[in-house]
Amino acid sequence: MDLESGRERPFVVGKTNISAVDWTRDGSGLAYLAKRGDDKFVSLYVIPADGGEARRVLGLSSDIADFSFSPDGKRVAVTATEPEDEGKKKLQEKGFRQEIYEEDWRPTRVWIAKIGRRRRNRARCR
Repeated sequence: MDLESGRERPFVVGKTNISAVDWTRDGSGLAYLAKRGDDKFVSLYVIPADGGEARRVLGLSSDIADFSFSPDGKRVAVTATEPEDEGKKKLQEKGFRQEIYEEDWRPTRVWIAKIGRRRRNRARCR
């Protein structure tokens, strides 16, 4: 809301769930986590502070739980569980449903990725 004019500017409208809203380091945009459009997992989006469409800046093969930009804003650290094992997925698709105590546990890791101006960034973080 512009305090002088009283004008409101909505950034994310409609039926959308977002979380972890934070300013980018340079203050030019608002970053948030959401699953939008054809996303299979929660991704990191940034919307310009002066309005416009949000762009996805980082997506992984699992849901991003939290994020933090580096001081220069060129990298972002995110926490996310390790992606699900492809072999296990294939077995489940064939009907394998056995549950073994603590066998399904996947650790949460910190991933660090460079972010840039590309329209859709699919990170390959290590």
